[in-house]
Amino acid sequence: MLHFVDNPTCAALKLDKDPRISSVKTLHWFRSWQRSHLDKYCAECAATSRTDSERYAELRKLVEAYQSAKSYEDDAPLQALRDWSHR
Repeated sequence: MLHFVDNPTCAALKLDKDPRISSVKTLHWFRSWQRSHLDKYCAECAATSRTDSERYAELRKLVEAYQSAKSYEDDAPLQALRDWSHR
């Protein structure tokens, strides 16, 4: 099965006996190929991978929540930033 290059946390990749990494560089194209070839392209990679724009939007929300926190004593927004992963 073909897996998306930017999704190293794919559970199916770890279980796949003959894993291959797709040479498709964009998530949009990978999702398009996956819809056309369901048996060859990993559905989990197509569903759980995020584009750079999606990752940026998520990070921006976390930064805004941290900046607008009523008190810097509240560790929740800072902890959310620490826990965020670009993958």
